[in-house]
Amino acid sequence: MNNLVPVVLCGGSGTRMWPLSRSNYPKQFLNLINEGHSTFQTTLMRMPEQCQPSILVCNENHRFILAEQMSEITQTAQNIILEPECKNTAAAITLAALTASQNGDNPILFVTPADHLITGEANFHHILQKAMKLAENNKLVTIGVKPDHVETGYGYIQQGSEIS
Repeated sequence: MNNLVPVVLCGGSGTRMWPLSRSNYPKQFLNLINEGHSTFQTTLMRMPEQCQPSILVCNENHRFILAEQMSEITQTAQNIILEPECKNTAAAITLAALTASQNGDNPILFVTPADHLITGEANFHHILQKAMKLAENNKLVTIGVKPDHVETGYGYIQQGSEIS
């Protein structure tokens, strides 16, 4: 997995979980699930050790929170892209892709939000390895879970046959 570059999207306005989160302290930096760590910190700690350094895309207003939370889990400065204003997911991923390919490499990007709950780390790493193999063969891979309730705010993935 040494060609895998994790891209962690740390954007978000902080308004969905008000009053817990606010624009100056959005939900990805809150300790909501893992006692002692935010979902952002948990996302970084979940990355396989053999990956390349992560690219973090964050609103510049949250740069100090990001730096503080990285130091709490002894993560050193990585590739951090500070957005002067939020331009949503496509712009963030484009900036990350341009950053990852600056030195002429053609890395595989693993794009993930900073606020997802993922349990079963060993299974997650196994799925990530399978996804890597597909991506190495020029496949676009999406990893998802079956929803347990209807949520109109999200799109849905139509599951196809398993690829071996």
